[in-house]
Amino acid sequence: MVVVSLLTYVIPAGSYGRVEDPETGKTIVDPTTFAYSDESNPVSILQIPTMIVQAIEKNASLIFSIIIIAGALEIILSTGMFHAFCNKLSRACAKSGKEILFIPAITLIFTLIGLTQSTDKFIAFGPIGVMLAVTLGYDAIVGIAIVLLGVGVGFSVGALHTTTAVAQQISGLDLYSGITVRLVVTVIFYILTTVYICRYASRIKKDPSKSFLYKVEGVMKFDPSESEIQIVWKHFLVLAIFVAGLGILMWGCLKKGWSFQETSILFLWVGILSGLVYGIKPSQICKTFIKGCGGATGAALVVGFGAAVSLVLNTAGVIDTVVMGLAQALNVVPKFLRGPAMFLANVIINFFIPSCNGQAAVVMPIMAPCPTSSASPVRPLLWLSSSATACETMFCPMPLL
Repeated sequence: MVVVSLLTYVIPAGSYGRVEDPETGKTIVDPTTFAYSDESNPVSILQIPTMIVQAIEKNASLIFSIIIIAGALEIILSTGMFHAFCNKLSRACAKSGKEILFIPAITLIFTLIGLTQSTDKFIAFGPIGVMLAVTLGYDAIVGIAIVLLGVGVGFSVGALHTTTAVAQQISGLDLYSGITVRLVVTVIFYILTTVYICRYASRIKKDPSKSFLYKVEGVMKFDPSESEIQIVWKHFLVLAIFVAGLGILMWGCLKKGWSFQETSILFLWVGILSGLVYGIKPSQICKTFIKGCGGATGAALVVGFGAAVSLVLNTAGVIDTVVMGLAQALNVVPKFLRGPAMFLANVIINFFIPSCNGQAAVVMPIMAPCPTSSASPVRPLLWLSSSATACETMFCPMPLL
């Protein structure tokens, strides 16, 4: 953040004019109106604490969504439902010797979810993925990869995501055009991802010392032999509520345009109902919820700190200057290299403009006229933009906003 603050003294402030797109109703940039600002507004290092607090306040919906969903999932975990089914899964896989098949199966579920959802809503699902992976003798990295890479595969292609529709409308393409090719690429990405995860999982299964988390302190641990929980009929009720909650989430996001607020409310109800049907007292449900929220506070604050970087650049007025510079640089890149160059440019822009729809509103009007080696210059840009967003989401917390 200190480095970004210093960059605001070097990068000149500038901006594009904004107009309302009559087709989408969204505010987009006019690529012909860029102008440098007469006055610079650099952000000093002393302003960083202020930026952090303001960023957390502006992104409170996402930050509290992560915390609330984590608290709700802690209630579900306290019922022992996942523990019980993990025990059964562990025994079944141990007998058959095919525990490696668990990885593509669970990854496929999250890939299908990722066709319409972004990664942010599933950050709190990390502990569940870790529990499933550790049960089968893998490490926490495998569990996190199953969840976040699974969702990332579906989201990176954007076959059914709303961001794809927004970008296509801005570019003048038919809504969800090219969906067949996108679905085929989704399958290819899914296969490559599962092979990657399975290779790492097989390696650490044979030799745990090759795990990147070997002897690392503070990593979530789960030993099914220490918590032998038999499956009872209440566990099926909890499972039914959890699965129904995921189904309602998909419906709400697709049909009702749910945001983080509605998602948090849904999972809060799922957690409460799961606790009640299992027979947990209301007071204990509250205590468990608070425990889960506490465990997710660190991850939520990291998102807030990442947002502060974007706020620093916005306050200094240099984001449009960066976008303009990258767009001009594409004009001097050889035509056959413009595809990879656009991908790299979108990765950089996504660091400064972490909102998916916001990035589409800025990038598409500016870069759509840039020709690529394809006969249709706009459609490859849509692929590159969504793929770059998903790629950086897996490594940087800012795009989760």
